[in-house]
Amino acid sequence: MKIFVNGLSALLGGGQTYLIHLFQEVPLAEIHLALPESLRQVVPTHPNVRLVPTDFAQKSSLHRLLWENFYLPRYLRAQGIDVYYQPSGTLPWRRLRGQRVAIAFRNMLPFAPQESQRFNLGWRRLRYWLLRQFLGRAFVRADLVIFISHYAKRVIDQALPQRSGRSQVIYHGLAADFRNPTARPEPLSGEYVLYVSILNFYKAQVEVVRSWALLRKARPHTREKLVLVGPEIRRYGDLVRKEIANLGLEGEVILMPKVAYTALAGFYQHAKINLFASSCENCPNILLEQLAAGRAILSSNFEPMPEIAGSGALYFDPYNPEDLCRLILNTIDDPQKLAKMGTEAQTRSRNFSWQKSRHETWSALLGL
Repeated sequence: MKIFVNGLSALLGGGQTYLIHLFQEVPLAEIHLALPESLRQVVPTHPNVRLVPTDFAQKSSLHRLLWENFYLPRYLRAQGIDVYYQPSGTLPWRRLRGQRVAIAFRNMLPFAPQESQRFNLGWRRLRYWLLRQFLGRAFVRADLVIFISHYAKRVIDQALPQRSGRSQVIYHGLAADFRNPTARPEPLSGEYVLYVSILNFYKAQVEVVRSWALLRKARPHTREKLVLVGPEIRRYGDLVRKEIANLGLEGEVILMPKVAYTALAGFYQHAKINLFASSCENCPNILLEQLAAGRAILSSNFEPMPEIAGSGALYFDPYNPEDLCRLILNTIDDPQKLAKMGTEAQTRSRNFSWQKSRHETWSALLGL
């Protein structure tokens, strides 16, 4: 069997992590793999894997569009490819003929209009609308859609009832590095509450900062710092900084936009509490990583967070600062409760592994 995996859109973060772990193990099949330059030296080599030349496709988005719609179909036919797999969920505009088609669904924002409306009118909202059209077309055409949560499958089943291809839910995995004990991060000397995520409108950092102000009023002896780790969408980052200044929290809320991915395990493991306040996710890697750290987790009550974390977290409305403040007050000064929550989180994390994820993915593709 011959499988073509198109990873050209995996330019950052989760997409790259997925491919790196997927190719830690390769089935008894001939795999043709298209990758961006940043991944070609990172994905493990394997005798069953052929790297496809992609220099032209990487020159620009337009070049990739031309490559996928004109060069790619000819390549698939010439090489006798049986299955075409696109992990990003989109497909070439030209219909592929002669191959069974599989896609994965990872980006929930195009199918969550209430979330995309948090952005001002402009390119971002237009982009999510366009992505919805492209993704919707791909879901209808695909022979197999791999969902990474049951919640995501329900959303698409409701949005596209005419879809006739197969479906399979395969959760993301969790690297062992996040379970292994890691040294305390050097920049943080005292106790802290941690929220790791890009600063963006649907991540609710502004509301988290307001919760922290309420906490300090209700608990004047608060010595812990609130640490926000992650890059930022500039306009939203400006709003977060403005809120910190307006509430007089300079020095109490620490922004750390440049923390290496390999250092995150230490940040999670030494936090007093890990927060996750996003309202739009599919299968959030950050929440999985927090579970593995074995520390107490307070999470957004928006789906799919309860599906993923189960009893490994306590839940709050991310857009209600009083709700999060109440949860923090009920946990932060109770060492036994914090320890029990951490144990439950770590137990829950055992449901997720990259070994299981890639085995189920390759089995699904081979079964087409």
